[in-house]
Amino acid sequence: MAEYEIRIKFKELAASDGSFRLEDPVFFGALKRALRKAGARQWKAGELAVLKRSFDFRPGREPALELRIRIGEVPEAADKTSSCVPSYSSAEPPVVVGFGPAGIFCGLTLARAGLRPVILERGDDIDRRTEKVKNFWDTGRLDPDTNVHFGEGGAGAYSDGKLTTLVKEKHRLGREVLETLVEFGAPGDILIDPHPHIGTDLLKKVIKNIRNEIVRLGGTVIFGAKVTGFPGSGGRVSGVVYETVDGRASVNAEAVFLAIGHGARDTFRMLRDNGVSLSLKPMAVGLRIEHPQALIDRIQYGEYAPLLSKKFPAIYKLSSRLAKTAPGPGNGSRGSGFGGGLRSAFTFCMCPGGYVVNASSEPGGLVTNGMSYSARDGVNANSALLVGVGPDDYLPYCSGDNDPLAGLAFQQHFERNAFELTRSTGKLPMQRLKDFGESVFKRYGREISELKKSGDLSLELPCRRESSGRFYDNFTNQTCGAAAEADIAGLYPPFITLSILNGISEFDGRMTGFGDPDAILTAPETRSSSPVRIDRDPVSFQSVSMKGLYPVGEGAGYSGGITSSGIDGIRAAGSYLSLLTDNDPHRS
Repeated sequence: MAEYEIRIKFKELAASDGSFRLEDPVFFGALKRALRKAGARQWKAGELAVLKRSFDFRPGREPALELRIRIGEVPEAADKTSSCVPSYSSAEPPVVVGFGPAGIFCGLTLARAGLRPVILERGDDIDRRTEKVKNFWDTGRLDPDTNVHFGEGGAGAYSDGKLTTLVKEKHRLGREVLETLVEFGAPGDILIDPHPHIGTDLLKKVIKNIRNEIVRLGGTVIFGAKVTGFPGSGGRVSGVVYETVDGRASVNAEAVFLAIGHGARDTFRMLRDNGVSLSLKPMAVGLRIEHPQALIDRIQYGEYAPLLSKKFPAIYKLSSRLAKTAPGPGNGSRGSGFGGGLRSAFTFCMCPGGYVVNASSEPGGLVTNGMSYSARDGVNANSALLVGVGPDDYLPYCSGDNDPLAGLAFQQHFERNAFELTRSTGKLPMQRLKDFGESVFKRYGREISELKKSGDLSLELPCRRESSGRFYDNFTNQTCGAAAEADIAGLYPPFITLSILNGISEFDGRMTGFGDPDAILTAPETRSSSPVRIDRDPVSFQSVSMKGLYPVGEGAGYSGGITSSGIDGIRAAGSYLSLLTDNDPHRS
């Protein structure tokens, strides 16, 4: 076998279909020429595999497709779906609470080890969940236990299905997560693209396939099971109490993996009231912004937008650079006012060809998020625009200085205020950027004047100029769930609002049109991460206050996104498996 790094200029691929697959004769011809130039002389088409694929638009270089190619036959991988031979045994099956990404990969790891896990998910299976979510978007009738946050697949099932991660880990678990997803039906492209994604439509099928494999291996998945308690004694968990439509039930367990997701506020309160150690952590809040996807394609791809945008709609990732040091999350603001300066704003969970979705999970509150299908063929692009906040910012919204759930109270305050902005109709509040900017100037004219003098704020905010034209002709929002126009400029404290507006101004300087007055903002984006951490030992992964309880994933405060949550689930399960060996020093 041999590997080659090659580069094909996009101008050589202008007549291709833009998929860059071996079946495309234009691409295949250009690939053969590039391989010959790289020194590859004799090979057969069946011996060729694309290992990595990326686009190079760096300044000073001619735009090109970059590939890592392997030539040669590869041995077949071992079949992981073969009958499980139990490698471990325990007195009682482990219990996994929650069946989002962390719970799914934790449960699959335990099942493949022969431990027949019992998985409790408060929401419905993915098929019933899909029906209920659609009904919510169509009618506004919310099921508090089955929605965009709760149910099989967790919040990740209604997202862009992004599979990138910032986790730095040496055990290739990120690759294992991707390979597992492909094994159960995800497209193989996620193994070669620099920004892999599945899309909510395909991800639902993959999730169901993994669940069926867990059951085939002897595991049990119980839907509609809302956990209400963790009995135990001597600082050790001994099982789980839960409720279903049939009444109260319980299951004994020496190991309970808590993969609840960060929307399970009732469970966090139950944990706090039962003495489980929790701590505050920073998060970020803000808005969603929508642009025409064609505009983003033109900005990022230039003249090659027609070639690339159909199969690879353009993405972006931006953060603002402040002229002066400002208070960071949890440092110095301690209140709902301006806080002494601006903070960095950044984009998050950008969804090309996607939809802004109503992701509410509680009556009387609103939450927004972004979602894309696998084709990413919607006409709009959307992204969160966020500003970091921390414990000092939470204090005005909670009952006491030492409440580990102060961040939840902070979130709820703005979710409920957003609900009232659209007269309690349940519609997401939205506003054109021009109207948002004008309202901000009316509300905070004095603060803006001071920031301009100090050099911390742009003197020319793009949202105050005329629209850039053709890309915004007949531009409207693309949402799942109803939205209504409202003035969202006063939703957040001014330090958040002005930081977002300053970020938009800076981003427009890098991507002309980002701050177009016809861009659309939707509120509120409050669930980007968990504001609470369930404290655990960094080696054993067990709660520092209750042995046998394994806080896992995003809700526990240890991951963010599908891939990192999957990694955390695998690692937590692996830590427990190590306890089942006779020679492990942590076994008690």
